[in-house]
Amino acid sequence: MCGILGLIDFTKQYSKSKFLKNLDLIKHRGPDSTGLETFSHEKYNVFLGHQRLSIIDVSNNGKQPMLYKDNSIIYNGEIYNFEDLKFNLNNKDFISTSD
Repeated sequence: MCGILGLIDFTKQYSKSKFLKNLDLIKHRGPDSTGLETFSHEKYNVFLGHQRLSIIDVSNNGKQPMLYKDNSIIYNGEIYNFEDLKFNLNNKDFISTSD
């Protein structure tokens, strides 16, 4: 099972390296790859980390956290009927074979 970690830093003092050390503490949840996205706002910084356990799409196309073209975050989870949903959406904008 994958592991996720998130932090909103209102002090804007938290470092990327410190976040990665904390993310490494849950590496056992997803040993296949580590992903990190950061977002800055004038009042805070956001860190989103992911420890990936690759099962369905083991390529880099299924890396997490996954971003859509407008940089909105796509959640981590399992969608059991994802193939039907992709078919009904005409596979529009899908970059992986992951759920």
